[in-house]
Amino acid sequence: MDGWAWFEGEVVRLADVRLSALERGFLYGDGLYETFRTYSGVPCLVQEHWQRLEDGARILEIRLPDGWRERLTQAVRRVTKASGEGDLRFRVTISRGTGGPADGEPLGEPTVLVAATSLRGHVAGRCQTACLSPYPHGRVSPLSRVKTTSLVTNIMSKRHAARAGFDEALLISHSGLVVEGATCNVAAIISGAVVSPGPEQGALPGVTQAQVMRIAGRVGIPFRLAPLTLAELESAGEAFVTSSVREITPLVRIGDRPIGDGVPGPITRQLQDMYSWSVRDAVARGW
Repeated sequence: MDGWAWFEGEVVRLADVRLSALERGFLYGDGLYETFRTYSGVPCLVQEHWQRLEDGARILEIRLPDGWRERLTQAVRRVTKASGEGDLRFRVTISRGTGGPADGEPLGEPTVLVAATSLRGHVAGRCQTACLSPYPHGRVSPLSRVKTTSLVTNIMSKRHAARAGFDEALLISHSGLVVEGATCNVAAIISGAVVSPGPEQGALPGVTQAQVMRIAGRVGIPFRLAPLTLAELESAGEAFVTSSVREITPLVRIGDRPIGDGVPGPITRQLQDMYSWSVRDAVARGW
């Protein structure tokens, strides 16, 4: 994959990054990450992503380097400049470090990688279809709140969806509740209110999800984090998914069942317009 990266203090081609064979993120999935995007060179909601990264590192007991926010912010600036592009998908990955036993401490400092790839030609907000993941979501725990690099369930769910001709896979809990998508948060509009599974249901606390909640509150659209059954989602008047790169994307079909009329609904479209306005406002304010 072509792109640029900041690694060990240097900006290099993504293909030129070399990790140790003893890197714990590679050996154990012992790390966490954040994904966000830039618009015209300006990162969206980056402070919220830094906060989630900090919260996750605390839960995983990974010690972030001193001054890490400033260092990562400068790394994003440098990579953006090197790329020569304004619209980029960034992934910041931090692992516990290199070497040491699985249940012990690494030999060195945490490994930090800031990588970016182009979003040229990407169009957010396209209608999505979904199927059910054949891999049940595990038990709710404090780790559910961390965007860890241990993603095998999500990867296999996404592969299952792609093979079946769907855009997304819905992760369902052992008790039959919708938790999240393999790569997104999920929301249904029921009786004029937005209902989206939150951390109490095992969903990752979504940065875009939280922004949409704030936007909805400004115009009086009720938005609550609450349990959502599959039957409620399937019978909702409209539904959408949220992520940093896909923004607010209408969910129009699950399996062979359309949601509502099978087209984006009015509340979804209103929230999309308001989200786009918030992005334009952020870009105008710059860094």
